[in-house]
Amino acid sequence: MLRHMYNLPYSQAKAFGSDTLKFHLDIFILADKYDCPSLRSAAVSSFRHTADLSITSGFNLGFGSLITNIANLCGSDAVQTADSSLRDTALNFCAVNYSKLFTYIDFRVQLRNGSLFDTDAMHKLLITLGELASEKDRSLDPPRSLCDDGIWKGCRTNFLDPEF
Repeated sequence: MLRHMYNLPYSQAKAFGSDTLKFHLDIFILADKYDCPSLRSAAVSSFRHTADLSITSGFNLGFGSLITNIANLCGSDAVQTADSSLRDTALNFCAVNYSKLFTYIDFRVQLRNGSLFDTDAMHKLLITLGELASEKDRSLDPPRSLCDDGIWKGCRTNFLDPEF
């Protein structure tokens, strides 16, 4: 944070370890605590960029990290911050990429268990999904090929099945 305040560009900050999303989340929490809006904004942008990279790379950059950090932002045990911009960004990311995320079992399991989103976050996600569907007139169902292969044996009903 001090480096950022003394004009080191955020893009030159290095994440220690392999969890880059956690690094951006931690920086955001620190910037929120000490009310540093420019650092918060940079952390939000970098978080979104890294999350987008994980989708475009086929989750080779750490899908588990993505799900864990979304749960850390949006789940029932989420960290509470004065600025909700990172949480809103994570929810928007999930809405925009819902069809891709839903194809991964870890996402579906945590979604079903209720550990991924708290009630407020799920409400916002559902509203955003509805808005996106009406704007683009697109289907939010999982790809048909997944249903046809018998992975879910009827996609919509088995998602709520406890044996899923």
